[in-house]
Amino acid sequence: MEIFLVPAQINDINSKVDNHFGRSNWYLIVDSEGSLIDSIPGNQQSHHKGIYNWKNKLGFTKILTSHMGPGAYDAAAYLGIDIYMVPPGESLLDAVKKYNDGQLTALSSSEGLNCGGNCH
Repeated sequence: MEIFLVPAQINDINSKVDNHFGRSNWYLIVDSEGSLIDSIPGNQQSHHKGIYNWKNKLGFTKILTSHMGPGAYDAAAYLGIDIYMVPPGESLLDAVKKYNDGQLTALSSSEGLNCGGNCH
């Protein structure tokens, strides 16, 4: 069974995927059946440090997101975490379903990614 980290707008399995990974209000850990395993409130440590801090504790191997900057991508890639981009506005459960159906492709580099906000 796959375990995903997904930035979410609200702390609910029915949330939409947040469109700014590093500034998300919540990060939900879900399995490939769409069950909620854990939730983490977002804060200033959520950018790159969060990926390092959460990976071993929570056991996720993949990130489903609709946006990610190159720094967060590089942190995830360093840890061997695959990143899958979902369409903006997608619900978390629909993102998991699309992954399961083979409709999402893992990013192969940070080329073309940008921060997307006033985060630096």
